[in-house]
Amino acid sequence: MDHPDGEEAVLALCDAGANVDAADVHGHTPLHYAVWRGSASAVQLLLSRGASSLKRAESDICSPLHYASLLMSHPNGSEAVNSLLDAGWDVNTAGSNGWTPLHWAAQFHVPSAVLLLLKAGADPRACDNRGCQPLHHAANVVSSSGNRIQLIIMALLQAGADSDALSIEGCTPLEHAFLQGNISAAKVLIKAGATVCLWIYC
Repeated sequence: MDHPDGEEAVLALCDAGANVDAADVHGHTPLHYAVWRGSASAVQLLLSRGASSLKRAESDICSPLHYASLLMSHPNGSEAVNSLLDAGWDVNTAGSNGWTPLHWAAQFHVPSAVLLLLKAGADPRACDNRGCQPLHHAANVVSSSGNRIQLIIMALLQAGADSDALSIEGCTPLEHAFLQGNISAAKVLIKAGATVCLWIYC
């Protein structure tokens, strides 16, 4: 859909009887590719033509909704994500690694996706297979995107995230931030009342 004639081409294929849920050898459908490409217009067009957003490829640990963060930086990205939600995906659906769409949005530091997912009912205390909440993921990345990290952490905390939540390894979000040298995350967490531990053992 990046091409000027992309929408017309997709429409022509649909009108010619193309199967909008056709899968490749890995089980990925056109909707998967549209989401990966961050093409909000293609996502909406395919859904309007009956594409099932509920198809999950066996080889894929994620659903199309997990890639919401890829869509949000594009025009009409929020509308595309809402279209996926309206089509039936549970905002708290977990991949095989236990990550929900909110884990992904926090990990990749996309505030707009975090805010949209929280508004749609995403659980800020959802734990992945390692017991990590989205707050752990936001703090666990070496990043220069300080303002985005702060926005995400504040949004998660305001939504009810636990600043002292322990992962299976016994790590808190603040300890993740210290280990990664994520000063922006550490400052926000400490200001929010996170317990400061003298021993980092993760």
